[in-house]
Amino acid sequence: MSTLRVTHTEDIILEGRQQGTTRTMKFDNISDVFTRVFSFKQGVITRLYSTHADTISGSVFDDGSIKYVRITNLSNEPLAINVFAETSNMAYAYEIQPSQSYYLYSHNVSTIADTGDAITAAEMGGSLVDIDAVEVYCHRGDGKVEVFVASIDAK
Repeated sequence: MSTLRVTHTEDIILEGRQQGTTRTMKFDNISDVFTRVFSFKQGVITRLYSTHADTISGSVFDDGSIKYVRITNLSNEPLAINVFAETSNMAYAYEIQPSQSYYLYSHNVSTIADTGDAITAAEMGGSLVDIDAVEVYCHRGDGKVEVFVASIDAK
């Protein structure tokens, strides 16, 4: 087992004063990493990885074992990341610009992105579920992403 250390640094000087910070996170007992660069055509929804309760293989992880995910946009176009729970028909999408990354720090919860004005307190408290899959989509051109997933042994 190994410890994954992830450091995020904001480095900015405003009016002669450092305003950024550095945060280091530790993820203990990491036993598996998955890293891959995906290239995909415009308009094609591409599954980056999924989770399952007891079947683990290739890019399918135990739904409770994922501790850290980084998805980085390597293309020249914005990409939409789709995080969803298939079994609950719940999902949200998030756009990342070229060179930006999207991070997940666990797979314990996901919530619905609904068509109302806001996600209600009842939805936040009552609709939290496990993430079942993460997909990516590029509507303006060909896409390219790098995925890094770190997980512990399945229970």
